[in-house]
Parts: sequence; structure tokens; C-alpha cells
Amino acid sequence: RELARLLGGRITLESRVGEGSVFTLTLPRAYDAAQVPPRETPAPAPHVSPQSEPPPERRQSVSASIEDDRDHLAGTRRLLLVVEDDDRFAAIVRDLSRELGFQCIVAGTAQEALKLAKRHRPSAVVLDVGLPDQSGLTVLDVLKRDDDTRHIPIHVVSAEDHSQTALSLGAIGYLVKPVKREDLAEVLRTLEETLTRTVRRVLIVEDDLVQRDAVSRLLASGDVETVGVGTAAECLEQLRTQTFDCMVLDLTLPDASGFSLLETLSREGGHGFPPVIVYTGRDLSPDHEQQLRRYSSSIIIKGAKSPERLLDEVSLFLHQVVSELPPEQQKMIRKAR
Repeated sequence: RELARLLGGRITLESRVGEGSVFTLTLPRAYDAAQVPPRETPAPAPHVSPQSEPPPERRQSVSASIEDDRDHLAGTRRLLLVVEDDDRFAAIVRDLSRELGFQCIVAGTAQEALKLAKRHRPSAVVLDVGLPDQSGLTVLDVLKRDDDTRHIPIHVVSAEDHSQTALSLGAIGYLVKPVKREDLAEVLRTLEETLTRTVRRVLIVEDDLVQRDAVSRLLASGDVETVGVGTAAECLEQLRTQTFDCMVLDLTLPDASGFSLLETLSREGGHGFPPVIVYTGRDLSPDHEQQLRRYSSSIIIKGAKSPERLLDEVSLFLHQVVSELPPEQQKMIRKAR
């Protein structure tokens, strides 16, 4: 979105019930820097085109028929927001969440989900993509662009596989329906573990010691621990024995390329594969960039403002509250935007 703005263009989203979402990038034939609009503050979710409006009988929120905890919330307990238009599935997630000690509120539309998230600031969200009014990906995008809600861990559970897009937007995980009850329970346990951890861990994979130390100092705060390694072999060993919330990866390593390391991680799948931010000084060809995006959540080319962008991306995947970060880090994140 930011790149489109800088080029004088725009990105639009159109959702159609039962078909999915289409992102359209529009750029001018002739670029004029003077006509580039200033950066906008987070806007409300885009309106769906009239032809994608659901029939009237589907517009009633599922929450009207699902009993939840919105009228008797206790501030001391964690709150789960379930965004799901299938009342049976919503009830299953609600019951499971209560068994694990969550309070639960249910939204059946994207509009209601955004309203409830703003009003109640839930501890976590379980989100469906195929909502009757807009794509759940729009909900995810809006929540992750708002400093008041971007720290909330969101797990997507949907009948369609939009995992690459969802994870790149900051989702903590993705499940494709149909799912077993045990899988849903594991999703909720993962959310619970994320909320319980007081220290976030970042693995920095960079063979240049000076650069590695610089990234570590950039990300350091009272609740962030960094571990640095200089080879692909050391990276694999760390991931096999420890848990990390995020990984920052340089593509140039002495024993393997970053591409082959990501392929190995994807292929093995037997150990934790955290969100990966590729932080590189290399110029990437379109083919290489497409290859990387199969595995990485974000690609940042080292250059002007790149430390600020890296900090912004890492804080997103660590689910940090921006207003609680050290003042200098808050300033850098604002500069990145």
C-alpha cells in the first residue's frame, strides 16, 4: 500500500461471497511526485461493491442467535473475539474457549467484528475469511494497521486457503476448514501461550557480526530477547531446540543461501518455523522475490529508513503494543510510516 502511494497509485480490494477477494493495483502512466498524496491514517474497512452484497436473509449477524459473554464481562479474564458467520462453528469455538478459561464474544460480520474489537479490545481473535459482508482479510488488515489493535494475536480459520496473505498481514496462524476439535483446541492453546509469555524471542540470522549486533540493539527492549547466529546450520539447530516468535534473516550466509535455508525449514516442518522477515542488501529479481514470499512474511531491502521498517515489522509479529515500547522505538516506528 505504501509503495503504491509513493508511486502515485492505489490498491483496492473487492470481495465476493463464495468467490474470495481481488486486490487491484492501479498506477499512473506518467509519474508526478507533486501529485503524490500524503500518507493517510488508518481508514475504516473498504466498502464492498454492490454486486457482492449478500442477500438480505444472510445479513443478520450470527451473534443474534449465539449466546456469548458480552453482557457480563469480567475485566480480569482474557477475552476471545470469534468472527464467524457459521453459528454451529462459532458455538464450538465459544464452548472450547470457555473450557480454557476465556470469555467469548461472537461477531457474524466484518462490520460487527471491527466494532466489537474497538469497543472491547479482545485479548485474541479467531477469524473466518468468508464473511457475508466483507472478506475477513479486510478485518485482519484494518486491525493490524491500527496501533490500538495491531498487537492482538489473530488466528485465521477458513474454508479457503489464503494463508500466505493472512500471515504476511500479521496473523499468528492459519487453519483450513474442515478442522477437528483437537485442532481448534490447539489454536486456542497457542493463543493462550502467546498471551502468557512475557518475553518475546527473536532469532537473528546474519553472518556479519557488526550488522547482527546492530539489529540486536535495534530490537532490544525489556520484553524482547534476541539470539544471533551466523550460519544456516546454527539457525537450524536453534529452531530445533528452542522457540522463537520471529526470525530476521539475511540471504547471504557462508554455508547456504537464505533461499535454501527457507526451503529446508519448510520441508522439514518438524520444528518451529516462526514468521520470517528477510532483511537483505541484495537487489532481488521478481522471480527471487516471488520465491521468497512463499516462505517469508516480509521482505525489507536495506537502505534508507530500513531500520525503522524492520522495527515496525518485528513489533507487528511480536504482537507488541506500540504505546508501551521505549520512546525512541515509538519514534522510529512513526517515522517508518
